[in-house]
Amino acid sequence: MVIEICPKACQISKVAEIHGLGLYCDVLHGCHDAEASEKLLHTWTKAIKAVKNDFIVAPFDASFLVVKSRKLEHDSPQYTVMAESGKLELFIDAAQLQHMLALSDYISVCRLREKE
Repeated sequence: MVIEICPKACQISKVAEIHGLGLYCDVLHGCHDAEASEKLLHTWTKAIKAVKNDFIVAPFDASFLVVKSRKLEHDSPQYTVMAESGKLELFIDAAQLQHMLALSDYISVCRLREKE
């Protein structure tokens, strides 16, 4: 992370760079407390070694620039955020789609139960 302070412009800016950011989806079957950490470690290892098509979002590099103005507007600081990324590739197979839809249904049902 790089921090630059510019007193003349009355701004503070920070740059964050992320390399190899990706999104991987898999399901742990029959996971019990005693086995949870071992299965999770195995899944993460599998994700790291995964072929490109196992990722929902293939790994990519991104950088973010956040600029905070020292001028207050309505007693709140003003921020400008700029993002830059490389090529974004999205993939999803039928099993991943089914798991996401099931999770979405579960969350929807939970919300309905909370309202009752």
